[in-house]
Amino acid sequence: MTFEQFLATRAWHENIEAVNPNATDAREGYGYLNNEVWIEVQNWSDSPSPAKRTWYLRIANCEWESTDITELEHRLYNWAVAEGYEIP
Repeated sequence: MTFEQFLATRAWHENIEAVNPNATDAREGYGYLNNEVWIEVQNWSDSPSPAKRTWYLRIANCEWESTDITELEHRLYNWAVAEGYEIP
């Protein structure tokens, strides 16, 4: 799976927990790989632009926050590849 293929699985959800019951306390954000993994919106700004949002990613006991979703997508992609995830 390439990074571009991974990104092609991205889908916006108003409630991630509704599409993945394992996503406890998950809020709005993007699901990837048929919603098996996700990146949440941590904080909204007054702007509707995704560039003004703070994003949150948790993998095991590590957590990251960033205004650069691409940075977090690369972290999530690298982890998903290492864990053996494949394109659904």
